[in-house]
Amino acid sequence: MKKFLVARPPVLSRVEKYKPLKAFFANPADDPLSRIFSVDWVTYNVDVWVELLGHLKDKPNLRYLEIGVYEGRSTAWMMNNIFTSPTSHITVVDIFPGEAEERFVANLKIAADYKGELNVLKGPSQSILKNLPENSFDVIYVDGDHTAPGVLADAVLAWSLLKEGGILIFDDYEMRLDLDELDLPKVSVDAFVYIYQDQLEVLHYFYQYIVRKKHQSEIEATRLDKTLRLTDKNGLFGSASNNSLSRFVLRLGERIWSKRPKFF
Repeated sequence: MKKFLVARPPVLSRVEKYKPLKAFFANPADDPLSRIFSVDWVTYNVDVWVELLGHLKDKPNLRYLEIGVYEGRSTAWMMNNIFTSPTSHITVVDIFPGEAEERFVANLKIAADYKGELNVLKGPSQSILKNLPENSFDVIYVDGDHTAPGVLADAVLAWSLLKEGGILIFDDYEMRLDLDELDLPKVSVDAFVYIYQDQLEVLHYFYQYIVRKKHQSEIEATRLDKTLRLTDKNGLFGSASNNSLSRFVLRLGERIWSKRPKFF
């Protein structure tokens, strides 16, 4: 199969590279939650989550959506460390095969100290996400269907649900399994980031890929900058002697754009 390639954003604004977690449990027996959860796919992400989500801790009226929860370990961590206000609202979506839902809820009762509202939705994510309110979540965690079509569908639907300035987390971006690339998340995350590049800011990528949804004013500025740069492709403002002119035209264009009458 021909490999799908997209351009990776050149600059990471906040986290330049993954930092090893000091508190990672090398010995599973040292993990105080090992009697509750059978696996730990959370701990090695905690440093990055604290870096990018820590400013939300104790903030009132936050809304969090998690797509794919398994045993609930990541949900419990978010409850205990980020969405700690009693006015927090958490929605989780999972197909919950067998008795998985009962186990998920039971695990949270033991592992989480959460006083906010929890909404558990059972069923395929693509069906459920279509019925959730747009622009309503501050953080969305995509960790459900890991096939490329499934990840892409979840990403597009989740994007419409995310508030401006909100954070979208893709898990298992660098998952390494002996599978076709269409059975892994990476190709879809790359495609999504490439297509929505004007609308997002890349905060981090390593095993997880994390982006921020830009505000509309940021998107307009980005598109204006691209338009001006395209008009400059023949080097009109490219020489060193014209750098000041180029900057002046860019600032003038941004000012005119910000003061334009809006009819829609």
